[in-house]
Amino acid sequence: MKAQHTPGPWEVLGAHIVTSYQDERSEHKNKRAYICKTTYANDGTMDDEQQANARLIAAAPSMFEALTTIRDALRDGSLWGNEKIEDTLEDLDDRIVEVLKRVRGKQ
Repeated sequence: MKAQHTPGPWEVLGAHIVTSYQDERSEHKNKRAYICKTTYANDGTMDDEQQANARLIAAAPSMFEALTTIRDALRDGSLWGNEKIEDTLEDLDDRIVEVLKRVRGKQ
């Protein structure tokens, strides 16, 4: 399944979710694309819940990729009858742990 969203990784930059991307057609090769703006308090600060929401949104491409990988492995049977199932599961577990760290703000 080809993703139809802006490719990740996405990052939290203040109240914005942004990504860095390279556009070979542009002279601005390392510019940031704004994905969305999250909510913040009237004084411009973000409370813990707002920061957690921003991290969760920013982790969406990584979560999509991890879930797609898991789904594909389950569908094509590569997890079953595979002598290297431990390695496959360990790799999937590592990817999930990294995504959860990003969501929890513990990169």
